[in-house]
Amino acid sequence: MRPAPVKEVVVEGDRFVICHNPEEATRDQAVRERLLKRLEEEITGSDQLSPTKRAELLGKLKTKPGLSRLLRVTAGGLLRVDRAAVAREAHLAGKFLLRSSDPEGTPHRLQQVADLGRAERPDLVPDLLG
Repeated sequence: MRPAPVKEVVVEGDRFVICHNPEEATRDQAVRERLLKRLEEEITGSDQLSPTKRAELLGKLKTKPGLSRLLRVTAGGLLRVDRAAVAREAHLAGKFLLRSSDPEGTPHRLQQVADLGRAERPDLVPDLLG
């Protein structure tokens, strides 16, 4: 399935196109669910740990970016899943950004930007148009 541009924005002369890839969104959701399960397993029972042991666990989790970005620490020092971070990531699932300094913004030029992205990183930029 090919993603389609969903929104175009011009900022300081640069044109940005926010695109959505449904297949990538599905993959992102599966990865996020695995990370959440693992994080919940890691922090289960941490409320009963001493503050020192809990700090050690926090340090260990902070070395894992996938888990760290979904983790929050309460004012009392307890480890919790950051549900707001989970919602933010779910909102971005499957979306990516293309930038072009071309003020014209014709579909032909957009396709050229996409082609350039594919040439530089073919694994990251799927077809955008027809």
